[in-house]
Amino acid sequence: MAELVMKYQQYGEYKDSGVEWLGEIPTHWEVVPIKHLAILNPKKSTLSQDLMSDECSFVPMEKLKFNSLVLDEKKVIKDVYDGYTYFENEDILVAKVTPCFENNNTTIAKDLINGVGFGSSEIFVLRVNDKVNNRYLFYRLLETIFISVATAAMTGAGGLRRVPAETINTYPIAVPDINEQTQIANFLDHETAQIDTLIEKQQILIQLLKEKRQAVISHAVTKGLNPDAPMKDSGVEWLGEVPEHWNVKSYRHASKIYRGKFGHRPRNDPAFYDGEYPFIQTGDVARAGKIIASYSQTLNEKGKSVSQLFPAGTLMMAIAANIGDTAILGFEAYAPDSVIGFKPYTGIDVEFLRYSFFSSFTCI
Repeated sequence: MAELVMKYQQYGEYKDSGVEWLGEIPTHWEVVPIKHLAILNPKKSTLSQDLMSDECSFVPMEKLKFNSLVLDEKKVIKDVYDGYTYFENEDILVAKVTPCFENNNTTIAKDLINGVGFGSSEIFVLRVNDKVNNRYLFYRLLETIFISVATAAMTGAGGLRRVPAETINTYPIAVPDINEQTQIANFLDHETAQIDTLIEKQQILIQLLKEKRQAVISHAVTKGLNPDAPMKDSGVEWLGEVPEHWNVKSYRHASKIYRGKFGHRPRNDPAFYDGEYPFIQTGDVARAGKIIASYSQTLNEKGKSVSQLFPAGTLMMAIAANIGDTAILGFEAYAPDSVIGFKPYTGIDVEFLRYSFFSSFTCI
């Protein structure tokens, strides 16, 4: 904590910014709308006509990521001049459509072919003037309050909601002089790089722990817990040897297999829903973890007649969307054809059956 205090020492004096959500700012800072610091979507006419037959980087929407651009496509400039967004090295690119905007798909363009890029029309381009450091503005565009304000101003419906250009242009930010901006940007580059390194190390550790978890499960359900138990050939290539006193069974001999059903299309027809019968879908299986204890949809008598009933204690498995996810059904319920179920026969523990699936999916 002391280290953080040293890094984030307060300024000597503050003043009211005049912007409610911005609050107080250092007295020597100014509040300036973005339009006075950068050109939004610079005109293509600034591009030299001599470059028309040259190549440029091409960036579809899915290639704009948080703080990165995937530059694996190129086009001839004259072929993309009309209908696409133009930008150059050091321009700030901001996805303007949901959900890309909310996911902070914003970056600074670098390493473009011939210094020029064209991309999706769903990208805003900000070209800074000499009053602002582009990295400083980049970090300000990542602030939670900016994302909230711009998201609230979105227009359109459903997945086609966009941030209006006017919201970007008029958004006020607090800015110190250019030297202090550069210092702040340098500091944030250093700090975020350290954080990114820690995240990467944690992700590697998580992956190693997942692999260890899988190995422990596989060993327990295929070799047992007694390292001194006599072993025998299972007769299954990927299974290898198993304890001598174990039986090797296929899943169809260890459980009754149910296939979900919904014999009406379209499946989202409201005439079949909102009754008293629980209806389990792939999302319910994925969210459950180990036990399915709740549900998000129900069927009425009409829906029940076209679906498949699964008894409590059935091991449910998603075979579409969240393929391979499993959970144990805690109550009697119906399910569609995107779900299958395994009801263990006497002598087969349902939790052991579930863990055996984890092992099988790794080996086959």
